[in-house]
Amino acid sequence: MLQRRGIQMVRQLKTYLNCSAGILVSQPFSSMEGLLEQLRICRQDAQDFFYQSAQSAQCCTVADGSPFSQEVPSPPPETAAVQLADAFAKNPESADIWVQSLIQRCRESRTAPQSLKHYIFLLLQRLIINQPNVSESITFASHVQVFACTSSQQLCSLLHSLLPSLLQLPDTADDGKNADVRTVILYLQQHYADRITLEMLAGMINLDKSYLCRLFKRETGESILQFLTRIRLEKAASLLRKGSASAKDISSLVEFDDPFYFNRLFKKQYGMTPGEYRERKSD
Repeated sequence: MLQRRGIQMVRQLKTYLNCSAGILVSQPFSSMEGLLEQLRICRQDAQDFFYQSAQSAQCCTVADGSPFSQEVPSPPPETAAVQLADAFAKNPESADIWVQSLIQRCRESRTAPQSLKHYIFLLLQRLIINQPNVSESITFASHVQVFACTSSQQLCSLLHSLLPSLLQLPDTADDGKNADVRTVILYLQQHYADRITLEMLAGMINLDKSYLCRLFKRETGESILQFLTRIRLEKAASLLRKGSASAKDISSLVEFDDPFYFNRLFKKQYGMTPGEYRERKSD
């Protein structure tokens, strides 16, 4: 009876005041201790409303104290960022579907909204590292607005607005390069922070390794290793300009396991050490 009345109240608020609401009905209690316990349970169960639309029939439910998980049913943010970038590269709408699928899994597994938002925050941080030249306003939005979302719909809308800027793809369609070479270039630009092998690249486009190396050199003037190294160093330089992470941490982010080797390559390309580069560019 109370639940039915609550649903009516929510619908009336929406109809007459255009106001969305959610109502929780507690279990009966007969003492102050019981009141406090039911209040605690209701506050916990109110997290359910994060995943529910304003039109949902579940806008009024009975609080039962079912626990929420702190785990997000998805791969680590680093892996998820690559998956999301791949989906976006195929079709921007695929990225929206990927996000909606993630949220649906979190809803079904009762993932705490704060845990989901923290996961999204880490995922966006990885995308920002992959696109370090994005504007400061977008970087600020990824830090603040994610945690300000009060519903999964708001979170989806925020990501829909942010992803095109964070997943901008280089325009290589009309540069005159061979299609297989463009595919490899795009892959290297998106996955430079991953461990990449020649066998992996050749298998991806079904070409012989030696032929791919010759073709890539002919089309770009660089070997695959030279091209990948240059991209990694350019990303490292951008991170040095923007943040306070140590050169050692940055070398790891751009897939250089040996900081000394990274320093040597960086100095060869920029004529100064990473530390000197940061000091000079921050002036």
